[in-house]
Order: sequence, then C-alpha cells, then structure tokens
Amino acid sequence: MHKDVVGYISFQPGDLNTFNPSTDGYAFATPRSWYFASELLQDRAPDGTLVDTALPADVLGDIIKGTIGEAVGIKFMTYRNQAANLPHARDVLSGKVTKLNTKQIDVMYALVTALTYELKDAAERGQRAEREGNNKPMDEFQQQVDTFFRFIMDNFEDELAVMGSKTILGTYKLPIKAPVLKNWKEFVSRYADLLPNV
Repeated sequence: MHKDVVGYISFQPGDLNTFNPSTDGYAFATPRSWYFASELLQDRAPDGTLVDTALPADVLGDIIKGTIGEAVGIKFMTYRNQAANLPHARDVLSGKVTKLNTKQIDVMYALVTALTYELKDAAERGQRAEREGNNKPMDEFQQQVDTFFRFIMDNFEDELAVMGSKTILGTYKLPIKAPVLKNWKEFVSRYADLLPNV
C-alpha cells in the first residue's frame, strides 16, 4: 500500500469503510477501494520499484474522489498535499533534519508513516547486501534506526512515538541491534511501559 494511504487511514481509521446504503453516491471508501486508490498513486519504474505516479494533481484528485468518494477523497488529497511539504524521510534518517517545525497532527502522522516505510526499505536493502557479503548498508540502517529514535523522542508526542516504534519493532520486526544504538537506553526508559508486547 502507498505510504500516504497507510498514513491517512492510521490518522482517520473511520474513513477505512464509509459505505452507507441509505446515501446517494456512486463511490465510497472500502478496503478494496483504498487498495485501488493506492494503485493509482504509484507506478512501476523500469527496474521494478514503485514510484509516485506522474499524473497531474488535479487529474489524480478527480480519479481518487471517483474511487473512494467525494468527501473522503477531498480529505485524503488535502492530507496528501500537507504530507508533501514535510521533510523527506531520508533527510530525517540521515540526520540532515533534526527539528519538525509543525505540530499539526495529520502532518505528523504522515511523517511517522514515511519514516517507518523508509526504515523498512533500508532494512531490506541491508539484508540483501549482507547476503552478498556487504555489511555496510546494514550498518547504515542501524544508524538510521538510532536517528529515528532520537527524532521521535525530540519531536513527537508519546502517541506518535509509540505508533512508529510499534510499527518498526512489532509489525515489521526490523533487525535492530539495540547494543549498537546510542539512543536505545533513553528510548526504552521513556517508552518501555507503553510497548509491553514488543
């Protein structure tokens, strides 16, 4: 699923399924229509990787509204436009960006989701490289995880920090080597009680 769809549904779970048989409307949000919306947001590059679609924003907005419904489509595209103004996840994880200048909750959800997606991709690249005998990408991944913990502790409320942590530790089960992380002890002392099953 496209990271913007995951971020939006995490922020607005009530919009996952808006079907109501008593309303007049041809399109509404369902898990299936969100899947179609996700497919519309991305194209496959020649090397097989997924990239954002090249469709113009106004055309994409109309297609999205026709897929998940007018009201939810407008809210989603607004969320997506705000998310586009965030720092790039790679810049955060490399340490180039250390401060988030907004406290707008939907924008912060978008950034947490983007960061967890980027860490997942970095872990997969690192594991592939390790199988080929190259440990450098996995070492870089561990540094990105350490930077992630520092960033979420410095910039996010507990709810978002826990959400991001549960995603990388519980959902994705990323290969994190806690002993090499400078920020691990502080992170655990702050959030261990809020992460009982991770």
